[in-house]
Amino acid sequence: MPTGIKTSKGNVAYLTEEGELIVPVTAPKRFQYARGGWSIWQILAELDAPLKAWERYAYAENLAPANHSKFCKGTASQGDGFVFCVDCGRYQEK
Repeated sequence: MPTGIKTSKGNVAYLTEEGELIVPVTAPKRFQYARGGWSIWQILAELDAPLKAWERYAYAENLAPANHSKFCKGTASQGDGFVFCVDCGRYQEK
């Protein structure tokens, strides 16, 4: 069953069972990362996306906490078995 962000008009962003992010063209602009809305990583965080979705869309798997602050001002957030940063798009499996 896909998980998603819903409004009174239906899904505006959701993940398929394969971890593919779907953002309908009719979704509000803030969900449309390609049109200047939230970053794809902010949407993944909002969806509480599993690790397989982060593996598909994240910038890199190298969010080593000791080095993260050297190149990014963002903070690491907790996922289910991994940490991620919505500012730089990196993640690290625990």
